[in-house]
Amino acid sequence: MSKQRFIAHLDLDCFYVSVERIKNPSLNGKPVVVGGTPTGRGVVASASYEARKYGVHSAMPAGRALRLCPNLIIVQGNYGEYEDYSDRIYRRMQEFSPVVERASIDEMYMDFTGCEHLYAEDLPGLMRRLHQLVWDEFTLPCTVALSANKLVSKVAAGTAKPNGVIHVSHGSE
Repeated sequence: MSKQRFIAHLDLDCFYVSVERIKNPSLNGKPVVVGGTPTGRGVVASASYEARKYGVHSAMPAGRALRLCPNLIIVQGNYGEYEDYSDRIYRRMQEFSPVVERASIDEMYMDFTGCEHLYAEDLPGLMRRLHQLVWDEFTLPCTVALSANKLVSKVAAGTAKPNGVIHVSHGSE
């Protein structure tokens, strides 16, 4: 008898920018990128949704981003601090799931297969709790998706962004 799998994808929204906004709340609601300087070969590592409205995105040359969005705020960033936040969230998620796998500094998968009874047969409810926990404990927006596999959870998270929670039930993919 095969067990249904339950795989969650947690994606920290605009992660670098979100961490910078914790340190400097005056950045809230403004077009912000974390990345290199617009002179030379600097690139965008993370862009706020306000900046994305202008066509700014990660991996874009910072000079081009500034031309697309003249009021863009460029923050150099502190990658050690981002790693610290990522590590702390990763460790916190390990308290809920027996298997937590990092996909990147701002994304992770959690396997809840076989854990349904631990969470009163309400894994979608747990996803809402984890979403709220990341906000309450870390002040970071995130998107959480639950489905039968990594691919569907990753795609579903993309549809629920920003700051959403989604459950794709088995067979409704």
